[in-house]
Amino acid sequence: MIKIDAITSGDVITYLAADGKYKAFICTSIHNELSSAHYIFALTTYDDNVKPRLENITSSGFYGVINMRNEYFPYSESEVDVMWKMHPEIKPNILGSYGFIIWKKILRVLKTTLKL
Repeated sequence: MIKIDAITSGDVITYLAADGKYKAFICTSIHNELSSAHYIFALTTYDDNVKPRLENITSSGFYGVINMRNEYFPYSESEVDVMWKMHPEIKPNILGSYGFIIWKKILRVLKTTLKL
């Protein structure tokens, strides 16, 4: 069971979907403004009957795009270095994902509903 306040950028959340297969998404950023606290996630392509291990998730794809500029996805230099270690084929470009937002309030409900 996860503690909602403990999610950090880079954390992976897995869940068992209605189709009976496990899915996974990655937290790409956290915004803690008082009135609009939320997380932004990137959905991976993991889709299997077996609960994934970290190796399965890092070797799966994700729904994203390659971006040649860093203006839309402001990654730090260390984050870009990690990205290039995982995906050396894209260097000197960076990856950007189609992100989706989950508000902290909604994630608390999902935690109970999905048994995260």
